[in-house]
Amino acid sequence: MLAAMSSRLIVLSAALPLVLAAVVVSAEGRGAKTEYIIHCQGCHLENGVGRPPDIPTLTGQIGYLLQIPGGREYLIQVPGASNAPLSDGDLAGVLNYIVQTYAGDSMPERFVPYTEAEVTRYRADAPIDIDAIRHRLKAKIAARFE
Repeated sequence: MLAAMSSRLIVLSAALPLVLAAVVVSAEGRGAKTEYIIHCQGCHLENGVGRPPDIPTLTGQIGYLLQIPGGREYLIQVPGASNAPLSDGDLAGVLNYIVQTYAGDSMPERFVPYTEAEVTRYRADAPIDIDAIRHRLKAKIAARFE
């Protein structure tokens, strides 16, 4: 039994560098959908439906944020996005995927995709009270679109 445990330990020790390498692989090449699944789906679920009132639904709603002042920046600054272990370029790709996948009828007539430079700018300027901003934006959306 000790010999079997010892050989398992040797195999595990040999495999550890491969496992660690897989964990630290760059997000490049995985694709925006995969990054959404890894970093966003825990809260916004597979179909973009959140857990209101604390976690907003993306489906049929997210495009409205792109049509009001402050909404575009907010999507970058949401803690789950701004703190995600993604490069700014990868986060831009995930945000574009989310908008294109879940906006539906809320999609702006002329959607301008997020860029790496834009994400870099707003990610570095994360607000302290993101909940207050979300509530203000939600009120603006209600006044304009409902």
